[in-house]
Amino acid sequence: MVFGVYRLNHPPSSVDHCCNCYFITPNEPNLVVAGGSLLRIFRYVPMQEDGQIRHRLEQVLSCNLYGIISSIVPAKYPGNRRHSLLVAVGEAQLAVVDYDPSSHYFKTRMLYNYEQDDQRQMFLQQTFLPQVRVDAENRSAAMLIYGSRLVVVPLIKPAKNSTDSTHHSYVVDLKKLDEKVNNVKDFQFLHGYCEPTIMLLYEPLRTWPGRVAVRRDTCSIVAIAINIRDKVHPIIWSQNNLPFDSLYALPVPKPTGGVLIFAANSLLYLNQSVPPFGVMLNSLAPQTTDFPLQKQGDYMLTLDDSQAVMMENERVLISLKSGDIYLITLLSDGMRSIKKFSWLKAATSVLTSCLCMATGNYIFLGSRFGNSILLYYQEKSSVTANFLEEQTNKRARLDDDDLDLEIFGNKREKQDIRLSTYSFEVVDSLMNFSPITQMTVGESPYISEEYKSNSHHDLEIVSCSG
Repeated sequence: MVFGVYRLNHPPSSVDHCCNCYFITPNEPNLVVAGGSLLRIFRYVPMQEDGQIRHRLEQVLSCNLYGIISSIVPAKYPGNRRHSLLVAVGEAQLAVVDYDPSSHYFKTRMLYNYEQDDQRQMFLQQTFLPQVRVDAENRSAAMLIYGSRLVVVPLIKPAKNSTDSTHHSYVVDLKKLDEKVNNVKDFQFLHGYCEPTIMLLYEPLRTWPGRVAVRRDTCSIVAIAINIRDKVHPIIWSQNNLPFDSLYALPVPKPTGGVLIFAANSLLYLNQSVPPFGVMLNSLAPQTTDFPLQKQGDYMLTLDDSQAVMMENERVLISLKSGDIYLITLLSDGMRSIKKFSWLKAATSVLTSCLCMATGNYIFLGSRFGNSILLYYQEKSSVTANFLEEQTNKRARLDDDDLDLEIFGNKREKQDIRLSTYSFEVVDSLMNFSPITQMTVGESPYISEEYKSNSHHDLEIVSCSG
């Protein structure tokens, strides 16, 4: 006889990953959440409350996968009106999932498996989780595996009986592009390039806070172009000597472009065509890095375990590990260069593990430590501030000669920057039972008379969670 030794009594309730896309219909957006091995699809249902229309979440699909979901992003193939989901599971497995209207369920478009010994590079345990990113223009997708291998997946629909290998995925050994590229922390597709361009945030030689006196500023970035047809990947630009506590990157959309680097004690803005800019967020930043940081305000913030998303072209919403939500406004000098960050505390919410912009004026905050919530935000007030910045002619910037400065001169321009404040309202939530710190099994203290004579009573599980 065969006896089961494991049974799933309750599906995972935490939310580790989320995204917003048109998965079921091309006209109605859906919220995709993933926690553990469970993948769920929600739709937004408008409901009228107190004369106002607010959207609630309604689950329409769910599926248990054969593995823990490490990353999930939406992508749109040419000719498709709906999005596909790129789901990374295991050590180096990628599944492309579509919606099948005939069966009203998930349909696997493609499967990729790169868990071979030649790709594992002598790793005996899973040290790096796979990460998936998609180009903003849906030209290509990429998955980072084993810390220094990049799987390039062209988003091209192959023709029938075609011998062209352009649509085939392939692996790029990042160490062959630059021998220093190792221990990649994060990577993102950049905006505003003719070809898909990937920015890698990596740390060649690792350090830790106890050794900052000896080794600091160990992180670097490098941007590489992805030529899918010729499989050539030239390095476009790079930046070294970044703070060792750099955590992750966030690309800035056009027309500003560039990338934001979030470190534990500082926030940096990097762009290919302008000098780097950074601000310190607490008093520990000058002691842990030699990167030139400016002091703007008396901030006492740390960005470790934070989550950030682009709210608009020049506004970033960030949730800290304390539950505080801040709105960061990127102030530029008119030359597509960020010269100041405006921080504004917007609200206090749950400890987030992921967040994304939902439909309309809605934000979804996923959590593994509490209930995941759907927030509705609206602009409460706006203030126009004068941003005074010294600017020089481009030629004078390149040459500091006194004669050039006398000819071209300096000028101080005043720009009007619109700073907005928002109000947030919780409209819906997804219940979460994790993390369970302790649990016990026992009999129920209240048993009806008809069941007291039974020798076997039903047992109950009491857990302490949250």
